[in-house]
Amino acid sequence: MKLFFKYFFILINLCCTLSYSNYINAEYLEKTISVDNGDIKYYQIGTGDPVLMLHGMFANKEQWLDLVKYLIMINPNITKEFQFIIPDLAGYGGSTNYPIKVYKLDVDYSNKNSLNKVEIIHDFIEKLDIKSQINIAGNSMGGLIMTLYTMHYPKQVKSLAYIGSP
Repeated sequence: MKLFFKYFFILINLCCTLSYSNYINAEYLEKTISVDNGDIKYYQIGTGDPVLMLHGMFANKEQWLDLVKYLIMINPNITKEFQFIIPDLAGYGGSTNYPIKVYKLDVDYSNKNSLNKVEIIHDFIEKLDIKSQINIAGNSMGGLIMTLYTMHYPKQVKSLAYIGSP
């Protein structure tokens, strides 16, 4: 019971801190890049090691902003250490011009020409001209996509962080 209360108070403290994190001004750029005949809208925050943050099925890139603001509140220099790249996945949020067939998550080996989220993320990273290995954080479906991505491109991935993923 003592352990329960310890974690309960930590959770309450975290929730209160996150609500105050809205007052932190994190400088971020909202950009758009063309990938596979569609446009991916994304946030870029910071200049350091790349961290790609993939949202879940019923979300968009904005879900990550409070977490990034919280990280900045804890460590104001984090944006010098890491560059947070937060896209709206194809077919979500501000990303546009993707046909319904894009909703496949992985490569369809019977149809090499079909678009899928893994290849779109790969093309997105290539268009950003990221030369170093990337850290990837994924929430829910974003965790599944990053797992599939890592299976196809293991040498491009430095680390994975699963947040509420299957």
